[in-house]
Amino acid sequence: MISGFARAYQVLGDTRYVEAAVNAGNFIRKQMYDGDSGVLQRRHRDGEAAIEGYADDYAFLIKGLLDLYEFQLGRPRQIVIAGSPNAADTQALLREVNARFIPNKVVLLADGAGGQKALARRFEFIASLRPIDGKAAAYVCENGVCKLPTTDPAALAALLDGSMEVPKRSSVAGGAE
Repeated sequence: MISGFARAYQVLGDTRYVEAAVNAGNFIRKQMYDGDSGVLQRRHRDGEAAIEGYADDYAFLIKGLLDLYEFQLGRPRQIVIAGSPNAADTQALLREVNARFIPNKVVLLADGAGGQKALARRFEFIASLRPIDGKAAAYVCENGVCKLPTTDPAALAALLDGSMEVPKRSSVAGGAE
């Protein structure tokens, strides 16, 4: 739930979602977590927390708190993968993105379908993001300004890691060897 509220704020910009995420985190900390024993309870009913949490309860709480933390860092980084959702090249680019911790990231898939068109009504720059020469392309953007796109997972890794050198210049759109 915390993750959902934090992500809703990132996409919609409505501060009520951030307030709800913070309130949910505070409720869990105060009502469902015992700091002395380190035990998280998985249920709260009629003012009573009960049933010790399982590993997935801890994992979801940590994920939610990380998402909330990312939001609070500011300056979201948008990573848009333009391609067919199940295609191997799209999945290879997504693996590069998911292989690293990138604070405050928003990952979007631009597949040319209705979802991309709906997002483009709110974020105009998304409308122009497309695959390159039939290959899935990754666009790394901050505040609506995108770096040159790439179709190569290694070049994407360099862009995400802030490397000044892109491994294969020809794999970056507009580049030449």
